[in-house]
Amino acid sequence: MFYDEETNEPLLNKETIAHVQSLFAEQGSDAWWELPIEELLPAEYRHNGRRYRKGTDTMDVWFDSGSSLGGGGSPASRDALSSGYLLRRI
Repeated sequence: MFYDEETNEPLLNKETIAHVQSLFAEQGSDAWWELPIEELLPAEYRHNGRRYRKGTDTMDVWFDSGSSLGGGGSPASRDALSSGYLLRRI
């Protein structure tokens, strides 16, 4: 996700996602950390009179996938995987 430097408004749409997705396919996800913002933004956002910064927020995928297990499935299930650890409900 990108943020407008002046307003702090997020910039996240089909174009930005598709552009970053293509960079990741070509260069891997390290591109997010290695490339300058000018290369991460699609062309139409590079010189539109606004300045953007790239977001550094991350989501813990292990936690997300583990906690979603707890929201569904069989009520008889007593185990859930969360943050890479097996947790037992008491």
